[in-house]
Amino acid sequence: MLRSRWLMVLMVLGWSTMSEVPSAYPDPYRPIDDTQVLERLRFKATDPAAREIESLRADLRNNPRHLESAVKLATRYIERGRSEGDPRLLGQAQAILTPWWNEPIPPVSTVLLRATIRQNAHAFDQALADLDQVLDRQPTNAQAWLTKASILQVQARYDEARRACQRLARLAASSCSA
Repeated sequence: MLRSRWLMVLMVLGWSTMSEVPSAYPDPYRPIDDTQVLERLRFKATDPAAREIESLRADLRNNPRHLESAVKLATRYIERGRSEGDPRLLGQAQAILTPWWNEPIPPVSTVLLRATIRQNAHAFDQALADLDQVLDRQPTNAQAWLTKASILQVQARYDEARRACQRLARLAASSCSA
């Protein structure tokens, strides 16, 4: 009995002094500025896509509003982000699209990529709004229909997803017969 009381006293003393012991983990680093670069993503030189990515990056450094290079590079980052499961690459893709991201009527190619990035971030309603914008301007855009069907299915909106798939199937059938 006496022994258990001593153990209890020691435990209480131990807990009270634990708050004074420094943490085993440091405080998280918090950048002071949104423009501060925390890490640069590197690609292996042996990677065949690395040369293309570096070339596109160089193009964009020289001309940040070169739409074709921006779309190609953002697409590569999205593909890599998906294959590697690295969301930072989706952030890189979004950064590349910054010149067009908030335009009232951005180019269709950038709206489709924005929808894809939003889909990956689970901002489904925004992604669907982007896809509707693409489909208003390009009703035969198969990628937009496919992405829309995927999002609607994830949201358990099965009838709408089925209709999007039917539109996609009709597009595929018409392109096969052409």
